[in-house]
Amino acid sequence: MDTFEPLVKEFDIRVAFHNHAQQPKNPAYQVWDPKWVADLVRNRDSRIGACADIGHWQTSGIRAVDGLRMLEGRVISLHAKERAQLGHGQRDMIFGTGSTDMGGVLAELRRQKFDGNISCEYEFNWDHSVPDVAQCIGFVRGWSANNR
Repeated sequence: MDTFEPLVKEFDIRVAFHNHAQQPKNPAYQVWDPKWVADLVRNRDSRIGACADIGHWQTSGIRAVDGLRMLEGRVISLHAKERAQLGHGQRDMIFGTGSTDMGGVLAELRRQKFDGNISCEYEFNWDHSVPDVAQCIGFVRGWSANNR
């Protein structure tokens, strides 16, 4: 961090740590934990934060809204995934149909005045996923229209 923080300031760029799921066989890997990332960036430039992959949090047993709250003000970007349930082995679902509380995620991002990008990730039904992704986007548009 001491190497790239001066570059963040010099070039006015954002840097985000992207998380994957917890790796029980590799305890040195801690970026999966939003609390750990929040502690890591706490005293750093505000343009250093997290690319929050909420699907990987859910695989690790962390509810998406809880993870976002742990990273208050430090979410640079978001990989949005709706999962069937918390835990390993759960497939992606169309937004609003699983256990993620995607409406709560969007509300929390709004509360935090999030101004980054959101990537819709849908890793299921690979051969015919476009209509499912369209429904995910429709969920976000509908939520936004109903929560102005």
